[in-house]
Amino acid sequence: MEWIIFNNENLNEYEKFIDSCPYTGIWHDPLWLEFQTRSGKAFCGNIFAIKANDQIILSGIILIYKTSFNFRYGYIQSGFLYKNINNSIYDFFIKNLNAYAKKNRLIFTQIDSIIPFDENFNDLIKNKTSHKLNISLPIPTHTNIIDLDKPLDDLLKEMKPKGRYNIKLAEKKGIIIKTGNSANIEEFYNLLKITGNRDGFSLNSINYYKNMIKILPFTRLLLLYKDDILIAGGIFLFYNKQGLYYYGASSNEYRNLMAPYLMQWEAIRIAKKMNCKYYDFMGIADPDKKLDRLSGVTDFKLKFGGRIVKFNTSYRITHNKIMQFSYDTAKKILSRKTD
Repeated sequence: MEWIIFNNENLNEYEKFIDSCPYTGIWHDPLWLEFQTRSGKAFCGNIFAIKANDQIILSGIILIYKTSFNFRYGYIQSGFLYKNINNSIYDFFIKNLNAYAKKNRLIFTQIDSIIPFDENFNDLIKNKTSHKLNISLPIPTHTNIIDLDKPLDDLLKEMKPKGRYNIKLAEKKGIIIKTGNSANIEEFYNLLKITGNRDGFSLNSINYYKNMIKILPFTRLLLLYKDDILIAGGIFLFYNKQGLYYYGASSNEYRNLMAPYLMQWEAIRIAKKMNCKYYDFMGIADPDKKLDRLSGVTDFKLKFGGRIVKFNTSYRITHNKIMQFSYDTAKKILSRKTD
């Protein structure tokens, strides 16, 4: 087996591989690496692969982040892709990831996944002493997915009655839906701040959202107005097989108009028109956890019907135990200061 780091001149082989994988997501596209680095979210990153018999058998993108204490760590967002996996392949991956981490001074690497739960894969990672399983990462362990192989009328029928009712209610209220661009990001960002304060989540910088629209050509900013007042908006990605609900915002007023329901329905229709195979609500609460961080939005997302999908376990691989301890200690000190 061979470990490879790709450069801009030899990406064709990588792109063919991800196109052939059934669970490829936007997070595996080279443009995602460009977006993350140009927006300042990631310090840098690389596309890696393992080859056997001159064929890629495992590949992904590792992003490198810097913390406020100047620590560095890696993040393989949505996980690495593979056609099959076994102990030999995984051990080779760990060996080379550790070497990569040493060269780039990474304390640890975080990995989540958009591959449906695979018992074989989870057996490989559960007994590794350097692995900490079930950590909280940006891509949740569960999501709600609508398969788009049916007519729109059937998708409506399969929604919960309250979901259908709220869509029809919003349609009657004279809400105008517009497609925005980077010039509208400030308006959307102001609405996002209101939503973040209400629902208790933090925001990226405004430049992050501007770069998302600018760099990722499959991004769509939907803005919903009532009497020229922005009452809801969202950023959606329509990439290859997937339609994604990425960011959403709504005003504290006009909530009785149910604009977020109409916005989701519009995004589903766009995904269908663009020949996406499924629409992903990008995370719901773990059904086995009563206090999941996504509990507040899960009821809303499930009103649209669909099926619940559980992904492979999210985990962290420690590369340097001493520095990991220092990092964890520094985080605790910082959290006490901000409490």
